[in-house]
Amino acid sequence: MVFANNHEFKEACKEYGIKHRYQIHFPTNDKKRVKATHFKKCGWYIWASKLNPKDPTYMSMQIKSRKFEHACGKVFTNFHITSKWLASHYLEIFRHDPDWSIPGIITRVKAYTLTINPIKAWRARELALKAINGDEAVQYGRYILDTGNKAIITMLEMIRNKLMTKLFKKRDMKQKDSSQTPPMPTRATQETLHD
Repeated sequence: MVFANNHEFKEACKEYGIKHRYQIHFPTNDKKRVKATHFKKCGWYIWASKLNPKDPTYMSMQIKSRKFEHACGKVFTNFHITSKWLASHYLEIFRHDPDWSIPGIITRVKAYTLTINPIKAWRARELALKAINGDEAVQYGRYILDTGNKAIITMLEMIRNKLMTKLFKKRDMKQKDSSQTPPMPTRATQETLHD
């Protein structure tokens, strides 16, 4: 099997470890070769090295040797399940439900029979929402750069218009999502139903 570079090989090994509940780490990790082993040193390993080690521009790596038999148990926590991994792995769910609850995220990760703490779930939600909506500080900086050569009053007015447009778009999206769910009955409507 050939990988584009050592990063792609390591990501594939991490995904394997997460899916099969093994802790994979990389004791040998440089530009020319990478060795993936089990954290408990049970004998499982994969060696990958560059196809052409003399060419510094050619980064493709190929698996050279391997031993796929594990002699150890599975784990319930994996240090490769980071908030960044969670955010990218569940990005579409966050896109459809930006208010996805922390317990809901933790329950979804339990489908892998792994556990995460609430802080990691919260960080994953924050990273995913930044990826979806954009970072406000970066966008505000872009607004300033777009209007940098204008007079100060014009610049502030342009920034205000852009920010208000973004705010209204977000509000409209929330109203559109909430209009698809039935309204909660109020106390007055409940009393009229019971009378």
